[in-house]
Amino acid sequence: MTDYPLLPITLPEFVGSHPFSRGQNPKLYTPEELRDRGIGKTARTDFFERYLAAIYWALEDAVPYAFRTADGTVRSLDAGCLKFLLNRNRADLTFDCGPDGKIVSVTPGRKLLELYLPIRDRLIDEILVRSAAGRLLSSTLDLRSIAPEIQARFDPDFVIDERRRVESERVIREGAAQFRKAVLNAWSGKCAITGTDIDVVLDAAHIYPYLGPKTNDVSNGIALRSDLHRLFDRGLLAIRLYDSIARVEMIGKLAGGAYGAFTGVELMLPTGRCCPDSRLLEWHRRRAEMAAGTD
Repeated sequence: MTDYPLLPITLPEFVGSHPFSRGQNPKLYTPEELRDRGIGKTARTDFFERYLAAIYWALEDAVPYAFRTADGTVRSLDAGCLKFLLNRNRADLTFDCGPDGKIVSVTPGRKLLELYLPIRDRLIDEILVRSAAGRLLSSTLDLRSIAPEIQARFDPDFVIDERRRVESERVIREGAAQFRKAVLNAWSGKCAITGTDIDVVLDAAHIYPYLGPKTNDVSNGIALRSDLHRLFDRGLLAIRLYDSIARVEMIGKLAGGAYGAFTGVELMLPTGRCCPDSRLLEWHRRRAEMAAGTD
């Protein structure tokens, strides 16, 4: 195989041996040759899985095992990193193979894609080479296949990447002001966790990621202090439901840190349609726990 596909991407540099190997004649493998445990979780595997997801989203298709980047450099997927993803308790990728049994392309699994979904657009912006018109390739993802249990007032079937873009590719968050007003009103103008009522540090956080105006439903929002909003978006803070009671959970390394004091704080939930959708809160919590390896 020497006619490697040319992809409209570039890859960030990595200090040390690059997880997307350079070389004119990459070694090809069968899936069976990658069955041993390989390397453990490292900065290389974090980099690899992050940009494997980004390439998949940018192409809207499986990632070729070997390819050329926009500058003509031949790259291939690092075997050790592939082993790491393949040999988790639940494999984080699937393979397509050629007639000789060698791997031709790789598709990231649901859990891996779910992990990086909140920063999908940023990752695509990092790697995708723009055309002369400055436009990015389309990058849609069937979110219902990632979280099929979600059936809120908005339907994921109809909200995939509704965000309109300007030429600079800055996402236009339609209805942001109205969403903020509705969510803060629902929570009486206070942070759901701390009770802070200083407007300039309060955010209307999306439970399910913003993907257009249909996700701006008040049931998909929670009022949070700006620092807690960041933790919530990054899966380091979640809300666990115990019957009708909602309590804060700090995830991973924050469970025992300075923010650990928020663990167990009970939220006074809004009533009626202003109350956060319980299925969305549970989806967010399970996604956070999977990302932290506590599922």
